[in-house]
Amino acid sequence: MNQAMIIQNNTLLEAAMGKYLKVSHVAERYNVSPRTVLRWIHDGFLPGAFKLNPLAKNSHFVVPEEDLKTFEESRKSSLNK
Repeated sequence: MNQAMIIQNNTLLEAAMGKYLKVSHVAERYNVSPRTVLRWIHDGFLPGAFKLNPLAKNSHFVVPEEDLKTFEESRKSSLNK
């Protein structure tokens, strides 16, 4: 089963691959624009993010929940320095 088929059913996606969030949901969570989240992805801050359809030019990215936990921890530690 390919990733595009899995993403159609959120329950199946969570069971098969763990929790993933759309860029728009990540943006809402951190009160930033989706463009900022895409920049974080391209800058390597969210390394597990992937395009739902890598062959499509305008495919949406999804971000694993685990990446967000790591991202939050790194932000906290850099603020405490």
